[in-house]
Amino acid sequence: MRDAMATIRITPEEKIAKISKLRKELFAQKAIKDWGIVIEELPIELPKSRVLGPAAILQGNQVIHIDEAMMRNLPIATPKDLLQDQWVVMYMRKNFGFAEAVYDNMEKCSKRLKVKVEEPHWIELDREDDRVEMEQKLMEYMIQGNKFTHPTIVVMVLGYEEHYKMFKQVMQQFRMPSQVITSRNAKSFNLSKATNIIRQINSKAGGDLYYLQFPEKLNSRRTMLIGIDVCHAGPQSVVGFTASTNKAMSQYYSNYIIQKKG
Repeated sequence: MRDAMATIRITPEEKIAKISKLRKELFAQKAIKDWGIVIEELPIELPKSRVLGPAAILQGNQVIHIDEAMMRNLPIATPKDLLQDQWVVMYMRKNFGFAEAVYDNMEKCSKRLKVKVEEPHWIELDREDDRVEMEQKLMEYMIQGNKFTHPTIVVMVLGYEEHYKMFKQVMQQFRMPSQVITSRNAKSFNLSKATNIIRQINSKAGGDLYYLQFPEKLNSRRTMLIGIDVCHAGPQSVVGFTASTNKAMSQYYSNYIIQKKG
């Protein structure tokens, strides 16, 4: 543990030196040279006597300093409306009451978040572990005569958590964004939980929750925020990667790689 802490606790200058070394190793590779990407050797400096809290940009370009509690109450910056029959709530017959409570609470808190939550298309399942039934009812919803509908999101009120993996596999097969709410969580569903769920759904549907104000030096350049982390637990290492894809640095590409250790 002491050796690990000695590796992590390094000075800012040492961190910059390690990043510079990584940059040189990356740009020595032909594949990256062919991309024509240029990264300056030294980072830009953002001098600050003290670190301020994050600042959000509201409609009308109003800028306010925010904390975690205030962020939860901000209206959604780019809402992805859940219009009538354009999104799906899926449930087992015995869990309809829970599913209805989820929708009712989402509808109640939608106005404060400035997003529309209208009546979903309801899909009732006899068994939530029956993949064939789930796929068939999704197909019936998507293809009606000559009309094709791809849902904004599929919300699953899940009775048994062991069925989570199969549900997500079906969603991946149909290329549908999805949100799972367990029946245990739905039993005590309220406006606070509904607010969090709507925010998660909005992000999965491609909408921005808020825009942050960045220093002018970043705004004036074509800046990309990049995050990389590695987990060595288990027999293999998992590398997580994410990078911003727009000027506001609010949309991200993300991926992961599973590789051998060492």
